[in-house]
Amino acid sequence: MNYDTFGERIKSTRKRIDISQAELAKGCGIPQGTISRIELGNQESSKFIFTMADILHCDARWLATGEGGPKFTVPYGMSISEFNKLKKSLDKISVNLLKNNRVSFDQANVLNAVILKISDQISKGIEDE
Repeated sequence: MNYDTFGERIKSTRKRIDISQAELAKGCGIPQGTISRIELGNQESSKFIFTMADILHCDARWLATGEGGPKFTVPYGMSISEFNKLKKSLDKISVNLLKNNRVSFDQANVLNAVILKISDQISKGIEDE
């Protein structure tokens, strides 16, 4: 993936998580044409950089400048909705186990720590891409 320019970082990251220009634009509250201009290199910045970074699940400083690293929070090849479903499922399992007295509070805390560690490992494995 090419991350040399602001537009390339937007486009590559957007495609990485499989969302359209229209979806990104809608999330930012801007016209789709603005995203197109950014990706084509006709606009080198946006006041919506933090919103874009949230939607694209990456680091805002990297998105704006290319410095640091993307620090993606969604695994490559997994859509945002798939990632969110996975996380919700893991959280739900933990809550249900505790609620149904299948685990103690301490065991639920351990399970939550494992879930967080898995999420961190997924994210950590992506930062170097």
